[in-house]
Amino acid sequence: MKILFIANTPFELYYLSSVACLLKVQDKNLKASLLIRQEINNILTPEIRGIYSNIEVKSFPTLTPAFSKNPVKIVYNLFENFRQTFQFRSYLKKHNFDYDVICISSSREFFANMMWRHVPRKIRLVAFRMATQKVESEMKFRKRPVLSFIFNLKNFIFCYSRMEYKFRLDWNNVAEKNFINYPYQCTILITDWDIGPNHDKTIYRLPPPFIALKSIYKIKDSIPSILIAGEPTPIHPSWSAENQNKYEEFLSYLRDNFKEYKLYFKPRMVFKNAGNEILTDVNAYNLKGFEIIPAENSFEEVCLTRNIKKVISIISTASKVGVYFGISSYLLYPLFRESEFGSSHSKVYFDSYFDDMNSIVRVNKFEDIMTTPKLFMEEYNFDALSSLYWEAIIK
Repeated sequence: MKILFIANTPFELYYLSSVACLLKVQDKNLKASLLIRQEINNILTPEIRGIYSNIEVKSFPTLTPAFSKNPVKIVYNLFENFRQTFQFRSYLKKHNFDYDVICISSSREFFANMMWRHVPRKIRLVAFRMATQKVESEMKFRKRPVLSFIFNLKNFIFCYSRMEYKFRLDWNNVAEKNFINYPYQCTILITDWDIGPNHDKTIYRLPPPFIALKSIYKIKDSIPSILIAGEPTPIHPSWSAENQNKYEEFLSYLRDNFKEYKLYFKPRMVFKNAGNEILTDVNAYNLKGFEIIPAENSFEEVCLTRNIKKVISIISTASKVGVYFGISSYLLYPLFRESEFGSSHSKVYFDSYFDDMNSIVRVNKFEDIMTTPKLFMEEYNFDALSSLYWEAIIK
């Protein structure tokens, strides 16, 4: 059995690598190969490298050209985006895809668009995603049929733009119709509830696979710790002094009530082709008693190598990732004034976005941080996860 895993972000790298670990339990002779975006190649650790028999590093084209107010720069960015895209298409056409399965983790089906055109039909395409159907059904682009039409037309002609629709394929408006077939034979959604396949076994809701990586990593220390995931500073331009004070109260609460724990604070950083950008200003907070983890460190690597017992954020996906690794995780957004998250991010939106992980604790009062939620590993151990993923991907 030969499987190719395609990773475009650090999260996708750890997501797919954990799946590879689970599948190797079922087939000791399985050959796993990795195609990874050049910009994140530097985060490959010896543990991750050891999973794969072959690793290829490639420059991936961006989904959307960088925005600029300069008309000349806009034209240049568009041209550069097309150039990168056609280079990648040429690579796919020349590549010998001698695999049984190709596994792709991407919220935009960019690579599946390309693969669907250029790889042999006998190869099984499998998507790995978060179970975000609820929030996607509420997103504003669904009310913009002209924009949807343009995106889908670009998919059909150039096979390079994002596919906007993932789950709902019964559109009544012809402008919203996809012009290419849904490219995956199977889509796997990670969640901690309603586990199992749909009626025709094309969509599987499965527990997160990330705990498989704990078998190849070693914890560096024995002292329990709490990890705070930083947010952009400020979260929104309307963020008030009242909300800022509430966050400082939260930091003080941790210092006062978790004296036996190490306290970590990790600034938020986004990975970009033009260079990574740190979004959190650590000087904006009183972080006395906290050890600041460098922003460029992989969040997933921190969860694997340190004795993290709790992951806490305001609205960050990091709280999902914490649960994925079997760590009790918490969201603080119920503590803050809703109007100051911006018009497009209400508490209803956050409730929908985190709907896929019921075990994340929504903090309404600081004392909620003391609670320990029931996590999915209590029901699904390593062997059970391995069997579930083998059935979904291979059978």
